[in-house]
Amino acid sequence: MRPRPQRPSGFARPDTGGPGRHRGGVGISRVYRFLAPSTAISIVYKTLSPPWGINGGKEADPNHIVIDPGTEHEERKGSSYNFLEAGQVLANNTGGGGGWGNPFERDPAKVAKDVRNGFVSIAAAEQDYGVAVDPATFSVDTARTATLR
Repeated sequence: MRPRPQRPSGFARPDTGGPGRHRGGVGISRVYRFLAPSTAISIVYKTLSPPWGINGGKEADPNHIVIDPGTEHEERKGSSYNFLEAGQVLANNTGGGGGWGNPFERDPAKVAKDVRNGFVSIAAAEQDYGVAVDPATFSVDTARTATLR
């Protein structure tokens, strides 16, 4: 299998669900590019406290917006009133859900499927779950996974 192409606005954001034996739900991103000078009012709640994990699960990424993501002017915010120029970008990012249980107890095949579906990155699969996934085939490297775990 080949890696999936970059997803358009409105799809899941990798590594936003809390790691756990049962991974938390992932957040999504809706991205807006302004074509003329504009004002944007962003009302986003629960931006300071990450959704917590339960029974050994880890916390998730909280809600937030990002002005000009991926640039030197990138600014992460909660609720705000923004004056934006033509060409500027605003990304509205919903948070994920906290994980449940020890992430190292998650079935490696499920972690590999999460990587294939774009919910978990290769790096997070190794760091948070102790699972080595081949980026070309999305198969689990069982020997390396045993070492990581």
